[in-house]
Amino acid sequence: MYSSFQVEGFGNGLLLGINGVEGPIKTEFLRLKRSRLGVEDFEPLKVIGRGAFGEVRLVQKKDTGHVYAMKILRKADMLEKEQVAHVRAERDVLVEADHQWVVKMYYSFQDPINLYLIMEFLPGGGFLNKTLGS
Repeated sequence: MYSSFQVEGFGNGLLLGINGVEGPIKTEFLRLKRSRLGVEDFEPLKVIGRGAFGEVRLVQKKDTGHVYAMKILRKADMLEKEQVAHVRAERDVLVEADHQWVVKMYYSFQDPINLYLIMEFLPGGGFLNKTLGS
């Protein structure tokens, strides 16, 4: 029933924005923005976490070899728990944040079942896990 819907603001594989950038960097950004990405563009390496809506995997981008954390969120679970606004807010914060203590998000895309957030991989575990001692 919930398996096929679009979550507004997540796009379909667009590289996320760079505010206030001009010149060759912006030209390269705009070129990359036009390229669509999907889950098939990443090689899964291992599952590094599980949560209420899905899991986080360590992945490698096939064309560049760069390693990222891929957060996979099940749309049906987000709808059932009425958390779509919270997930959208998380994505918006990650897109706009530019701070050493906040992971960078590079891409977001979706398919009929899942949302995907492609973020900077920082080894060592999540902050919550460290503070709770688990």
